[in-house]
Amino acid sequence: MTDEAGQLLAENVYWESPTGDDLGPASNDSKFQVKWAHSENFKALNTMPATRVTVTGTYHQLSGETRVHLNITNDSGHIAFFLRAEIAAETGGAEILPIRYDDNYITLFPHESRTIDAVVDASLVPGHELVARVEGYDVPAVEMPLVEGKH
Repeated sequence: MTDEAGQLLAENVYWESPTGDDLGPASNDSKFQVKWAHSENFKALNTMPATRVTVTGTYHQLSGETRVHLNITNDSGHIAFFLRAEIAAETGGAEILPIRYDDNYITLFPHESRTIDAVVDASLVPGHELVARVEGYDVPAVEMPLVEGKH
């Protein structure tokens, strides 16, 4: 979706099944329970080749917030499907919460790059070197230390 000036406002990617859901006869649908006659087929997702992405990023402090800027690049010839970024205070650490991302759960087509910005209260990350972790449906987890500085 773009605005009048052509600026991207939102982008969504959906995986469509070659077959649709089928509830069957109305008798299959009762209060709080559905007996599916046939559900969609997403088996093709399981045959996607493994893909790797490159992650770089920076962070800086501003007005009591730590602001993170990530760049994620799909260097492969395959789709990097359903990527999710997390920011942690250390390698292998848990995601810092609460945190606000301007986007997440993204899909990158071959050789495409996207940026994700995140904001967290600076009091949650004192004295830590931040790490970005990105993984997806067909992308194993990648962790990359973030560089302190402006973006």
